[in-house]
Amino acid sequence: MEQSYQFASAGMNEAYENYLFDYLYIEQLKYFGTDALIEDCRYLSLQNVTLLGKFHRLASVRFTRYPSQLAGELWGRMAASGNTRFDKLLQQAIEIKTQRKEIWLRPKFACFDRPDGEMIRTYQSDEKINGMALSPDNKRIITIINSCQLAIWDVESGKLLRNIPVSAEMPLFHILFAPDGTSFAVIWGAQEGIKIWNTSNYEFQCDLKTELYHYYEDREGASYRLNGKCAAYTNDSKAIIVKTADDKIGKIKLLNPVTGEVISSIIETSEVYSYGIGGKSLIAMGCLHPDRNNSEWARPWFKRKLSPVLLFDYDKETQELIPRNYVLEGHDDSVRLIAVSPDDTMVATSQYGKVKLWDANTAILLGELQTDHQGIGTLTFLEGGKN
Repeated sequence: MEQSYQFASAGMNEAYENYLFDYLYIEQLKYFGTDALIEDCRYLSLQNVTLLGKFHRLASVRFTRYPSQLAGELWGRMAASGNTRFDKLLQQAIEIKTQRKEIWLRPKFACFDRPDGEMIRTYQSDEKINGMALSPDNKRIITIINSCQLAIWDVESGKLLRNIPVSAEMPLFHILFAPDGTSFAVIWGAQEGIKIWNTSNYEFQCDLKTELYHYYEDREGASYRLNGKCAAYTNDSKAIIVKTADDKIGKIKLLNPVTGEVISSIIETSEVYSYGIGGKSLIAMGCLHPDRNNSEWARPWFKRKLSPVLLFDYDKETQELIPRNYVLEGHDDSVRLIAVSPDDTMVATSQYGKVKLWDANTAILLGELQTDHQGIGTLTFLEGGKN
């Protein structure tokens, strides 16, 4: 921008740096784009300014997509810099957001190291990586390679331990680890189901042949199958929960991850899309919105129904799901993410651009956050459920 160029050309180093570290200046990216911020940081080779430019470059996509969450993005990336210049910028962001009374997502702790830090290690694959999961003990990473094979990596050394070719007509697309780390599940194919491997020697364990697609008809009567991409282990790792569409009658099944046999099942017609597993017995399930295929869906006058969150208690002795006599209702879109606190007292739910926090025992809405982060990636409780 013209002002930063003028400061740099005149050799006014302090004024140049102060200008670039002004939060109100950085906010102008919504008008000029992140590339302009990065270019401004190249006029003079000052240590803090060079580091600021690296921060901007790494966060450019997030800045562009979600400009109203700029302050949160800066916090997540700069809070661990250990630099007073950056600390002042973050403090200014807090003061401005407070004065404006704006809602924003402020990370509890830094999400990223400094961009000028050393690379810890690289897990290199010459093929496309379609998905990944970290083992509960943080010792192994499993990746999906080219949608048709699994790669097992050692976290500490970065070495590839094993490749597991999977002969499948349809692609692999989601990995789940059992909470106790004894096995992992891979959801695959159009109507194939789930494959299970153990983690002691990574031998194939069983194939759960169950139809994971949800059946529905649109207003013209055409039928479709929707891939929910969802399954979950119970917190004792002794069963896998899936929502099936057997004979067009929805069922929630608990399957044995060792033998593949059905342990128990209940009829449930709602189209379950997401799961939240508590630390004790609570299991919450989010549903696809029943009106999502209505041609009037996007019209401002269309009155949407509320999409429910189903609550169950898991009986570890009988391995059955016991429905609670109430649901959580408040979402006017499909509930795509759920997290349950370790003590089973709270449930966090998410639809596009909205997060809600519930009291799990009373179904009372405790709080709500509206954000332009349409693609919220994950929900989780931290520090034993305190955050």
